[in-house]
Amino acid sequence: MRNFTLFLAHTLRMPLTWLLLVVLTALSAISFGYSNVHHNLPCAVFAEDDSETARHIMDGMQSDEYLITDSREAFMDAIRRGKADCGIILKAGLDERMESMDLTDCAEMWVSPRTSLERMYGLLVSSRIYNEFAPYLTIRAFSDYGYSITLSSVKEYFLNIREEITPLTFTITDIDGAPVNEAPGIDLPLSLIAIASWIAFGFYSIGVLRRRARSITLRFGRWQRVQKVQIPQMLGTGLCFCISVLAGILLGRLLLPFALGRVLLKAVLYFLILTVLLLLLCETPLSDHVLICIIALDASLSLVLCPLFWDITAYAPWLSYVRMISVPYWIFLL
Repeated sequence: MRNFTLFLAHTLRMPLTWLLLVVLTALSAISFGYSNVHHNLPCAVFAEDDSETARHIMDGMQSDEYLITDSREAFMDAIRRGKADCGIILKAGLDERMESMDLTDCAEMWVSPRTSLERMYGLLVSSRIYNEFAPYLTIRAFSDYGYSITLSSVKEYFLNIREEITPLTFTITDIDGAPVNEAPGIDLPLSLIAIASWIAFGFYSIGVLRRRARSITLRFGRWQRVQKVQIPQMLGTGLCFCISVLAGILLGRLLLPFALGRVLLKAVLYFLILTVLLLLLCETPLSDHVLICIIALDASLSLVLCPLFWDITAYAPWLSYVRMISVPYWIFLL
């Protein structure tokens, strides 16, 4: 305990320690406080004409998921400049197409090399088109059974009945049956914190703590040096880093609701794993430069494989096995 207190006090007297603690605290607070975490780029939408059906579809797209454009040039510009993930053009004559029961090529999608959500937006817009198609199907059904009814009356009926329908809701449950209370987008701040902590704690341990341990001359053997120097200073430094991240998460909790207990537990367990892992790395015969390169390469790999704004394993499932070797990803396994 005396060695632990001694090295903890010595660590806190170093300006570099406080700089890293402040950075990790700020990063944690900003990550969890950012209201648009996991916010996907919108889908640009343009209607070629001002038909009634097109207006109804566009009126239902007044949300952050869609970027309404008033010209084809603005539509293309939004996709080229990266303001939209992809774009959908509603073709002219939607009313006539629905009356003729022919929705072939009623919309066209435009993508760019950066596009990743074209399937999702394609399904969302398709559902809105079929929503407007429902009155025409009703007219067709009544006509086939010999009833006479006007399209305007059916549309008015659908408009009124929709106001009485409560919005569809559903509960998200994980595979073990426990309700998921975390806010959407929890992956992004967890990934950023895990990667930043791995880089900061890893570089600090290899570049500062390991060098300091080697510079201390003891009459004891290697195991006693580890026991009296390495373990106390690693635990002390790991505790400081963990507390700073937990403080940042608590600050972010004031701005973004999420399952606080589960996130805090993950952070504590993750830092415990980092402490043990770095303690083992510090005792390897590899040079400081080699260990720092290993940490840097692993952190770079994590930027690609960890779930940030999207999960790359959705496109290449085999990468889910590769990222198991990435240390920052371990926070999602806890």
